[in-house]
Amino acid sequence: MKIGFFGLRGSYTNQALNNIVNLLKLDLEDETEYKSFEFLSKLFESVENKDIELAVIPIENSSGGGVSQVLDMFPKYNFSILCEYFLPINHVLLAKKYVNLNEIKEVYSHPQSLVQTSIFFKKHNLKAVPYADNASCAKYISENNFLDKASIGSEILADIYDLKIIKRDIQNFQKNVTRFLLIGVKDKKNIKKVKGGEYKTSLMFVTRDLPGVLYKCLGGFATNNISLTKIESRPLGDKNFDYFFFLEFNGNLKDKGVELALEELDFYTKEVKIFGSYQEIK
Repeated sequence: MKIGFFGLRGSYTNQALNNIVNLLKLDLEDETEYKSFEFLSKLFESVENKDIELAVIPIENSSGGGVSQVLDMFPKYNFSILCEYFLPINHVLLAKKYVNLNEIKEVYSHPQSLVQTSIFFKKHNLKAVPYADNASCAKYISENNFLDKASIGSEILADIYDLKIIKRDIQNFQKNVTRFLLIGVKDKKNIKKVKGGEYKTSLMFVTRDLPGVLYKCLGGFATNNISLTKIESRPLGDKNFDYFFFLEFNGNLKDKGVELALEELDFYTKEVKIFGSYQEIK
């Protein structure tokens, strides 16, 4: 079995993957390969082509919001969401072992982590430098003799890349959590059911050109007593100012109310793409 994740070893997504595998107690054999991906497009392409069976992706953070780079992959590739997992995120500031906090001027980090630590940056007058992912930032810092640069990441990156932890818990809010999704092919035989756990359903849609069409798209959910948990619009990219809506709600595709709501949604849309019903694993 091949399982993919975004970023390098030691990234938060890598940690989420390890936790998910342990929680699901997947029957993984010795030859299981954990494959890191530098580019999100390659990860999603590998899932769609079944080059890898499973992959873990970050979808949103409790303070930083949705991960737009990930969400923009959803219209382009075919996959199913198998479960969701919430990982507490405690950011630390990392630098070479001879560097102190008062010497640091620039800090490299994934854009989401920069948002989550903005108060710390302002307090210490640090320049934020966006980078691909936090593990790559740590690797970059470790491979160069920087006197005034640091990175943001998890504590385990200090051991992996031989860096010093300058400051712990630098996130804006102590209850900082990132939500991850396990995606793959539609076969869910290895995904355990959570007894009594609620189901969530995720989908995207593109509306028809009608007055009040978004209101009408969502009306079926209200009349069938379905609670929406997330709605976000993103540009489709192939046309100027043409958008898709990403929607999540509490409920299972097998529920009668959900079936009725989706029938109504279908009438007002040009395209509906359903990613599946799934549960949180803990």
